[in-house]
Amino acid sequence: MVLISSTDAFVGSYASMAYATSKAGMVSLAKSLARDLGARGIRANAVSPGWIETDMTTGASSGSKAVTPLGRGG
Repeated sequence: MVLISSTDAFVGSYASMAYATSKAGMVSLAKSLARDLGARGIRANAVSPGWIETDMTTGASSGSKAVTPLGRGG
């Protein structure tokens, strides 16, 4: 089982608190699922990709690049 979370789960988001909250909940859900289902051989993971540059995000990524370890989008 793979859940798609976000880095906002770990750092929060001033622009969308509901989004950050839901993604943090998803990380916790993955941990709980892994703990409960692991004994049956079922794995659960939450992937938290950083900023991904797309046509939709063009021009909005300059601030996000500054807080990523590599200084660039995915």
